Amino acid sequence: DNYTIGDAADEATASVEGGDGEDTLSSTAAIFGGAGITNPEIYTGFDVLAVTDVLPDLFAIDVSDFDGVDSFKAGNGVAALGTATVSGVGNGSTVTMAGDLATNTGTLEVTLADASGSSDSLDFIIDTLIDENSDAVVDTTAATATATISGVETLNVESTGTPDEDPAGAEMDIASNTLALTNDELVTLNIS
Repeated sequence: DNYTIGDAADEATASVEGGDGEDTLSSTAAIFGGAGITNPEIYTGFDVLAVTDVLPDLFAIDVSDFDGVDSFKAGNGVAALGTATVSGVGNGSTVTMAGDLATNTGTLEVTLADASGSSDSLDFIIDTLIDENSDAVVDTTAATATATISGVETLNVESTGTPDEDPAGAEMDIASNTLALTNDELVTLNIS
């Protein structure tokens, strides 16, 4: 299930609870960042926090402020030349960089809620928005996801893409993803 916060101020006295399965709490960078949400305790039972637009430079959020949340999705990457930070991520959880990663090429810094272990893992998904032109040629959208990940010994990377429109019987265009990774603790890197 997905719940989108439209206006944090309007929900100051609300109580919002996720359901069964994986639940996502979504909103914009403006609402999650800055003054943002001052009462995260009203949102319970969610697993993933998703920012639906591009993360601006100096954006920072601790997902563990939201009860149950341990995964994060940057829905449209990080602004070019910018650096955004997500902390409080859980061991064994998932961080996704999605959207127009060919344009939004900034760096996402990721830290765990508890990095004291020696066998911490993280799933990292690169999901590039493919510029689908629905012709007879297989075109490639090339993108680089740049990430600095701390405290993770095993990183499981999934590289994929999502077309921006249905090719409607034409050749499906593809994504070519590159991961520019900084991770001093890395022992094992798995790529699929």
